[in-house]
Amino acid sequence: MKKKGRIISIVVTILFLLSLIPNGIFGAVETSVQSVVLDFEDGSVMNFGEAWGDSLKCIKKVSVSTDLQRPSNKYALRLDVEFNPNNGWDQGDLGTWIGGVPEGQFDFTNYKSVEFEMFIPYDEFNKSQGGFAYKVVLNDGWKELGSEFNITANAGKKVKINGKDYTVIHKAFAIPDDFRTKKRAQLVFQFAGQNSNYKGPIYLDNIRVRPEDASNLSKEDYGSSEEEEIVEDFFTGVTLVYPQEGKNFVYNFEKDTMGFYKYSGDGFAKKTKSMEFSQDLKTSTNAGSLKLNANFQGTAFEEMNIAVKLTDKEEKLFDLGKYSTLEYTIYIPNPDKVAGKIMSASAVDSPWKIIKDFTLLNYKDKITWKEINGKTYAVIKCVDNLYNVKEKAGVLVLRIAGSYVKYTGPIYIDNIALIAGKKVAPKVTQVLLPNPKTYYKIKIEAESASDGWAYSVEKENAKFSGKGYILLFGNNMGNALYNIKVPKTGHYIFTLAISTLGLVKDGSIDIWIDGDLKGGAKVPNVKGKFQEVVIRKKIYLTAGDHTISLQKSGGYTIAVDYFVIEEIVAANKSKLSVSSKLVTPNPHPNAQRLMNYLASIYGEKILSGQQSSGEGKEVQMIFNVTKRYPAVRSFDFMDYSPSRVEHGARGTDVDEAIKWWKSGGIVAFCWHWNAPTGLIDQPGKEWWRGFYTEATTFDVKKAMDNPNSTEYKLILRDIDAIAEQLKKLQKEGVPVLFRPLHEASGGWFWWGAKGPEPYIKLWKLMFDRLVNYHKLNNLIWVWNGQDAAWYPGDQYVDIIAEDIYEEKAQYSPYTERFVKALKYTNANKMIALSECGTIPDPAVLKQEGVSWLWFSVWAGNYVMTGSKYNDEWNDNHMLRKIYNSDYVITKDELPDIKSIPLK
Repeated sequence: MKKKGRIISIVVTILFLLSLIPNGIFGAVETSVQSVVLDFEDGSVMNFGEAWGDSLKCIKKVSVSTDLQRPSNKYALRLDVEFNPNNGWDQGDLGTWIGGVPEGQFDFTNYKSVEFEMFIPYDEFNKSQGGFAYKVVLNDGWKELGSEFNITANAGKKVKINGKDYTVIHKAFAIPDDFRTKKRAQLVFQFAGQNSNYKGPIYLDNIRVRPEDASNLSKEDYGSSEEEEIVEDFFTGVTLVYPQEGKNFVYNFEKDTMGFYKYSGDGFAKKTKSMEFSQDLKTSTNAGSLKLNANFQGTAFEEMNIAVKLTDKEEKLFDLGKYSTLEYTIYIPNPDKVAGKIMSASAVDSPWKIIKDFTLLNYKDKITWKEINGKTYAVIKCVDNLYNVKEKAGVLVLRIAGSYVKYTGPIYIDNIALIAGKKVAPKVTQVLLPNPKTYYKIKIEAESASDGWAYSVEKENAKFSGKGYILLFGNNMGNALYNIKVPKTGHYIFTLAISTLGLVKDGSIDIWIDGDLKGGAKVPNVKGKFQEVVIRKKIYLTAGDHTISLQKSGGYTIAVDYFVIEEIVAANKSKLSVSSKLVTPNPHPNAQRLMNYLASIYGEKILSGQQSSGEGKEVQMIFNVTKRYPAVRSFDFMDYSPSRVEHGARGTDVDEAIKWWKSGGIVAFCWHWNAPTGLIDQPGKEWWRGFYTEATTFDVKKAMDNPNSTEYKLILRDIDAIAEQLKKLQKEGVPVLFRPLHEASGGWFWWGAKGPEPYIKLWKLMFDRLVNYHKLNNLIWVWNGQDAAWYPGDQYVDIIAEDIYEEKAQYSPYTERFVKALKYTNANKMIALSECGTIPDPAVLKQEGVSWLWFSVWAGNYVMTGSKYNDEWNDNHMLRKIYNSDYVITKDELPDIKSIPLK
């Protein structure tokens, strides 16, 4: 017994001594890292709920459910969702804390992926309209896993559980290496309806934070193997067909839709109300076709897309390298009654690659018109060359777009054919670029166009380079297409040599790249010669092939000699510069300093801004959410209008503006100018609404046409009243971004109610009265008329501005409106987003080179409801992202304007 006791004592001593040795002396000791599993099997929601205050929105209820119960899995998390079909982005954010401790931290060092299963009732979702997207985020510095994913009923595997069909999405996303440390441990699922009317449950289950990488999914258990075999197809009642590689294949729609579905991938707008098999075009040789019920609303560019999976049941990608062309026929009914431009394009997805970019369909050409079953159709056969598509792909996408098309009704597609054979290079004058190491500039002759519509090559009436020039003609229809190969990714300047040649008074032109509008300009009216005009100073292009379309957007005939694509390098940085010269003679030093600063950041940064009168509740709310103040605070002279003062209004914004300037901010002012007289003052047209056309009888045209009239003198009285307030600001050295007479072309304000002529007279009168009569020199004149016909002239404008209120929480760069503003003048004027509902995404602005000088969100409900932040227009996490972006300048990042050199 003593011997045995001594042995135990020795072993214990050795173990104790070993425990004192530091880890790593004998090499790394492997430890087993277990997944963190959120499977809801304890019958609770496992702390899932609001990701932050009032974030659930479209998620009406969060509960644990037995709807998906099966032998190995009793509970799942049920989200009762109700999307608003009138909302383009109806978002709800669901979150939990890994480890269960709110605001707690989690050590992600040994974890590589986040896995989950999502279940959506198949039949209910398939019958709903609109789209649905989701995103998964680790919320410490907002780390998005993967990207945003759009969901259709066929987006995942179809399974049957407890007698009901579900679409199941089973994914794992990698945790980025830079996140694999000790972090704040909030896991967020974002769901968003895209004009969706879906109302019903979405389930989450078996969420795992795992040490395995994202390529290894856990074993699935969705029921018996018999059930899984029954429900393998994605489309109930549709015979799915898969093309055989290397053989001709035709989707002829003889009895059903053959697996085509509405496609919303890559964020494309969906204008397809519905899609169905149709016998409207039935003849003795054609049993059916695919019918798209279009819903074009008459805007500049609206797109609808359909797609079909090329992958077989084993999800094997399809090799398009064995095919030469894609052919399909489009039928447009009653073409004589349709107006606007209709275009078609094609692409593949998974991965995405354009086959053929948007090309106009000549549906107005009567050669294409045919009678079918007593109705007239434009029948257009499209042949898209697959020469550039040599990869394997999972999805074939057909795209139809309308530009200024107001049409609700059917468009048909039939006989979509993949033609096998040797690829043949298109007959295109390929532009060869210099060696990428030395490349920075290439000139492309306009007459080398590969395709187009309503254009001709000419050699008369002008001096040109190359072998000729092209005329784009017709009612905004003319366009020419070019295929180019860019040697490296970067930003490029586009310059066009254009002219009306004196053939017409004016015109305008747009440039489209790969189907997206990128820039535009007014066309100089120069007889017999061309003039170079910079279309866009900064366009982002990736290395590789691109399709460029020069599109006439105004005037009847314009001419193009050539265009130049020039990489932005040090040698041509000067082309990006804008003039800092102010239109006010002998400007106040601080106004000039501010203008110098604005010019120095233009195209490189954007200033944050917020409309906030009075005590500034909105700017304080912005600070509460982001911990930063906007750089630009916009005020209003509204309550200084004499007809408001007569009713007891008292303005405080001038005093607040002086405080803002002294605290280091930039001051902007608009003026909701209550009409000088003629206030109706009845219910709905009260005196305090007197800046609206509907609330006053004041006639600006009558006043401006009669300088001796009482109305004209009252205009001077009101301008003089505002001059006194501007003098207070001037005395304190405050430069003002002054934006009077805004949104005139809309007609809803009295100063725009009678058209551009009296408006321009009023603008010039105000400029003369303030600058020359009152000697105000602290103003930077911001013109916000929003239409070229209302532009008063370069000598009266320092900065051009646009006000934009589009779909909520879309974070668009507003490229089209930016391009429109570029065309107001050929002078180098900076362009600002002086009012908006939703802020553009800075990352997109930076990449696209859409150079808004500042943004300014409007006040009130655009920011707050009562005392709470209102995230309808700008989600609070997105607001934080924007205000913390390196591309966005906030108040704390402004220099001391008073110390900026004058030269």
